[in-house]
Amino acid sequence: MTMTPMHKPGVNFFNGIPLMVPNSTYQGDGFHISHNDCDVSVYGDVTTALVLRGGEAFYILNGDHRTGYATLISLGFDACLDYFRQHIDQMSKYSEMPPTVDYASD
Repeated sequence: MTMTPMHKPGVNFFNGIPLMVPNSTYQGDGFHISHNDCDVSVYGDVTTALVLRGGEAFYILNGDHRTGYATLISLGFDACLDYFRQHIDQMSKYSEMPPTVDYASD
């Protein structure tokens, strides 16, 4: 399964102002996956983030995890959060710690 990016990296214009967008985003229901391979000097690695709602929480893994998330994004946020937990050894130092319970069971 492949994911089609909702946004692609590059220069985008907002109200006529050029802004550099460093990441590709892939939309899920109430969350998105963000892949950033432009800010390695900032984050120390390519990163893939699981982002809850409009930025309520950021669960960031070092490396390109788009393939891993691709088969899970249609299954929902909790399936993607399980993937994050399974790869927690690759968690970025900029990531939030995952919750101990799933969001769907709140």
